[in-house]
Amino acid sequence: MKCFVEEEEEEEEEDEEKEKEEEEEKEDKEEKDKQEEKEVEEKEEEEEEGDEEKKEEEEEKKEDKEEKKEEEEEKEEEMECKVAPWCAVEATITSTPQGAITTLG
Repeated sequence: MKCFVEEEEEEEEEDEEKEKEEEEEKEDKEEKDKQEEKEVEEKEEEEEEGDEEKKEEEEEKKEDKEEKKEEEEEKEEEMECKVAPWCAVEATITSTPQGAITTLG
């Protein structure tokens, strides 16, 4: 038969082992939780960066469209002047005793 002291020592050793195992499991879980949290943060950052990039691209597209519109308007104005002779020519009307004389210059 084992004596009472030996049984207590064995129980204490078992308890210590269980405590160590529980502590290790707890540490592992904490480490895993930290890793998961870090991964979530990284994903959120990537999504934010992606959103920012999309916004920047959309802004660039809008700016490009505006520039093209302005260029088209300028071209249309130039074409109007080229097509309509009155746009580029000055006319002078002079009254004389014989009648009105129109001078283009």
